[in-house]
Amino acid sequence: NHHNVILDNTILANYLKEATLASDLPLMADIDSSLYLFSKEVRKHATVVLSGECADEVFGGYPWYTKDYENIEMFPWQDSLNHRKNILAKSIADLPIEEYAKQMCQDSIKKVPKVKGESKRDERMRELTYLNLKWFMITLLNRKDRMTMANSLEGRVPYADKTLVEYAYNIPADMKLLHGREKGLLRESMRTLLPDEIIDRKKSPYPKTHNPIYTKAVCKMLNDIAQDPNAKLFQIVDKEAVINMINTQGRSFTKPWFGQLMTGPQVIAYLIQLETWLNEYNVKLDI
Repeated sequence: NHHNVILDNTILANYLKEATLASDLPLMADIDSSLYLFSKEVRKHATVVLSGECADEVFGGYPWYTKDYENIEMFPWQDSLNHRKNILAKSIADLPIEEYAKQMCQDSIKKVPKVKGESKRDERMRELTYLNLKWFMITLLNRKDRMTMANSLEGRVPYADKTLVEYAYNIPADMKLLHGREKGLLRESMRTLLPDEIIDRKKSPYPKTHNPIYTKAVCKMLNDIAQDPNAKLFQIVDKEAVINMINTQGRSFTKPWFGQLMTGPQVIAYLIQLETWLNEYNVKLDI
């Protein structure tokens, strides 16, 4: 029995704090608060739910799985790192952040188990899958677990089943990306169970709001932080860049902050989460 849950944009912005406290960290802005509120609504009808989380990591559902890589030098979801460094406070702008991220990526790739004689494409698929399982998927699973359990809802993720993950890890790239599509094999395996319009629809990232009501709300919240002389945020982020972001309603930041997600208003919301975390957890910064 299908149920629609419609979230209010102002409430979505106001719940950024609750989502941060549930995570114990700033994470993914309205992607957090929407899941928090969604879990809150679902809890009215159920105590345990099944989620499709992890199918993208296990079966190759992201755009970077279909790219041709000579070598993987950086986490594929971090291609906007230079853009992100532009909003850092001048006191930390020279930190070797990109070098550190590249080193972490390379250290992970060195741990990838390989199969002798496999094709270059299959080797890259193993590397991409390993990076996603060890880094990207962990973040999403933590978010899922924190947002659901904060509402006393148990979210189970069958695609993260150990046996399924191990089996899928060894599926050749041509099979996993059947018909040249992300999650091609998984799509085709469901062909007799789901309508074609579901099976063949274009991949869409997790919903994030582009509603001007939400943008206005988060801009006001961040502007209040900018007016606070005791705000801790500006030990990390450049105040001028933040004010420019507020004045342009996020249009000064166009690159996704996380994978395919979080431009403009979502980055503003993330900075609100960051300030919330610094204050609520009394974080001391030694810079």
